[in-house]
Amino acid sequence: MELDDGDQLKILGLHWLPTEDNFVFRVNISEQGCTKRIMLSSIARMWDIMGFAAPVVLYAKLMIKSLWLHKIDWDASPPREIVESWDKFVSELPLLQNVKIPRHVGVFIDERILTIVGFSDASEKAYGGVVYLHVYNQITNSTSITLLCAKTRVAPIKTVSLARLELCSALILSNLLRSVYDCYSSRHKITQLFAFSDSTVTLSWIHSSPHRWKSFVANRITKIHENVNPEIFYHVSGKENPADCLSRGLSPAQFIDHPLWMHGPPWLKQKIADWPTQPYTGLLADISEEKPVAFPVVEITPPLLYKLATRISSWSKLLRIVIYIFRFIRKLPHKFEIDHLYIAETEILKCLQQTHFERERK
Repeated sequence: MELDDGDQLKILGLHWLPTEDNFVFRVNISEQGCTKRIMLSSIARMWDIMGFAAPVVLYAKLMIKSLWLHKIDWDASPPREIVESWDKFVSELPLLQNVKIPRHVGVFIDERILTIVGFSDASEKAYGGVVYLHVYNQITNSTSITLLCAKTRVAPIKTVSLARLELCSALILSNLLRSVYDCYSSRHKITQLFAFSDSTVTLSWIHSSPHRWKSFVANRITKIHENVNPEIFYHVSGKENPADCLSRGLSPAQFIDHPLWMHGPPWLKQKIADWPTQPYTGLLADISEEKPVAFPVVEITPPLLYKLATRISSWSKLLRIVIYIFRFIRKLPHKFEIDHLYIAETEILKCLQQTHFERERK
């Protein structure tokens, strides 16, 4: 296929420039105004399957969520602050056309070390994960960091704890890592996988056994363990976490100048031995998510004669009641004899000893 210098190919929502071998965005929002219908129609055109511009798409989705919270009808005018935010967003969208994402990830047929690195983060607004490819060239001693994919989701309207949202972001990251590893490992050897989160509670959950926690936490920990080894999860500070963009969203102007999104934190370009990959040993798990453990309790019921003795204060009356019981169960004859009193007394004493002196009796 012969390509001219000005040719562009549209691939899954992106445009590919063959001469530069870069992916670029083409923005075209023709509808004017600001209603829920127009906003949803415009966001639907921003189809970014790889998640290269996921923070920008999330920024728009958060405005849609605010419309749902305000219970705005499809063609009604939103509040003034939402209209201003949308107009500013639309005016900044053409800036995305200046962003270029290299198609080639720096992998050649030689001795190159490939490492997959992922980050996850969550806030009360949204949560998500992003994956980078770290390629080290042993010949030239150079390193390249390439953004591979990202995925984000808006937090539900129903209030969910931040710790649970952080766990959901870790699950998204584990799914991305599994997908990328399965795709790349068939073409090139993957040396290591790394996953980073700034939530110590989430890391404590991931590094523990799922059976300790309630269903919500346990089910997601189990899926994470099925996708990747939990030992690849490490702690990273919030300032060095590029997935923070996926939890709060970025306007187009913020996106093109963001220092972390395209290439991750600065230490990714260093040797792996210099990364903050100390084994996580924290125990700051959320106790409220711990599954309640029920211990079976065996209640020892005292003998019937003992319970009867605690209810009757007259000794002679107690003996005669015991005699009546023994007559009913045919342990004594119906005709009264004086020996029946001694038999009843002996049985009561046996019950007392059985209750209070069981160890001595044994």
